[in-house]
Amino acid sequence: MQEKEKTLTWLDNFFIEWESHLYDSDPHQVIRVLSEVALMMSESDPEQLLTAIRRLDGAATPCELKQTMLELIHPFFDRKQHDDNSKSPIIQKIISHVTEHFKEGMSLKTLGAKFHINAVYLGQLFQKEAGVHFTDYLNQYRVNHAKEVLMTTKQPVTAIAEESGYTDMAYFYRQFKKYTGYTPNGFRKKAKV
Repeated sequence: MQEKEKTLTWLDNFFIEWESHLYDSDPHQVIRVLSEVALMMSESDPEQLLTAIRRLDGAATPCELKQTMLELIHPFFDRKQHDDNSKSPIIQKIISHVTEHFKEGMSLKTLGAKFHINAVYLGQLFQKEAGVHFTDYLNQYRVNHAKEVLMTTKQPVTAIAEESGYTDMAYFYRQFKKYTGYTPNGFRKKAKV
């Protein structure tokens, strides 16, 4: 639920900032940022993403845009909550741990030791319940965090990589490109265009 509250606060702040600069801003840029958020929430479901983009495109005022985003956010978090509740308690703990500590170094081995469970079994269970390898889940989470920071701040990429849990810049660049198709700088430029 904490993630939902943070997202709703971010959305409120986004619209307050936009409305205070309404006449100076490019509405296409706003639609692009909101489309990125919709992309993250669509969870790789092309049908869901297409519906979300159409609804955003049909909004005529900032108020309608905000309402549309709220209508997209609530079902996303409801689905997420349902998915999380259908996972075993240990996998729920692992997902919560990633959410709270993704900036720290972690692996199945360290998590297995922390939660007193065999690392190999934990990896198999995680893949079965989450549908992805733990490393892919962690990297996707970290890259999503990096994307958000790239879009909303002017921090240097090295600081963003570190803040996202990466100590090796080359590995960060590889993972970022794998999940977004862009380098971090390329993604930031695209987000600004």
